[in-house]
Amino acid sequence: MAICVTCGHDNPDGSWSCASCGQPLSSGTGGGGGAYEASEPVRDHDYYQAPTIYGTSAPTIPPPGSSRKSGDGPSLLKIVLIGGLLAVLAIVAVWFFFLRSDGGAAFVGEWKATDISQGIVRIEQSGGDMHIFFVDGRNGESTGPFKGEVKGDKLETRLEYAGTDVADQTTAEMYRGELGAVVDNPLLVFSVSGDSLTMSVEGDLKNKLNPPADWGKPVGFTKVD
Repeated sequence: MAICVTCGHDNPDGSWSCASCGQPLSSGTGGGGGAYEASEPVRDHDYYQAPTIYGTSAPTIPPPGSSRKSGDGPSLLKIVLIGGLLAVLAIVAVWFFFLRSDGGAAFVGEWKATDISQGIVRIEQSGGDMHIFFVDGRNGESTGPFKGEVKGDKLETRLEYAGTDVADQTTAEMYRGELGAVVDNPLLVFSVSGDSLTMSVEGDLKNKLNPPADWGKPVGFTKVD
């Protein structure tokens, strides 16, 4: 069978011209012709080489249903995933070694108010729990413990009683009630810097037209040795 190199038409053996386009054909026995002989079918290898036409080899073409095998190098997706994982690990390491909270240890101790006579705050830590007491420096009587929660570099309490003694609970509820008469759902926020402690009160003031004296002013404390 003679295949026309111009249009690819299959022509019977012995044809001198293409039945489709009319171009002259070669019988395949001499040089310089315009056709090649399909001596055998193309085998279904992973890739096959198209026949040589006019002395030039056509590009390698994969057979139908096959795909070119990818190289052994890492894909872009793998590189991005590995890079993202390394970035997350770096952030976790920085937080663990440099930015994480000390768990509230900096707040532990007795703190005496610098502008309120005989006012003392005592903060204790038991396991992972923070307990806050308010102590009358004149007679040593304390109110609490109140549950504290460390949030970042702050210690907060809503004056929720954390003890088991009924009498102490009654005193704690009275203390909370006195503050609650001024502020709805009061929140006490403590911050510490070295040997200095600051306490501020947050909440909705009930009587905004006649607020208490020094309302909104933080109370300062110094650590008692």
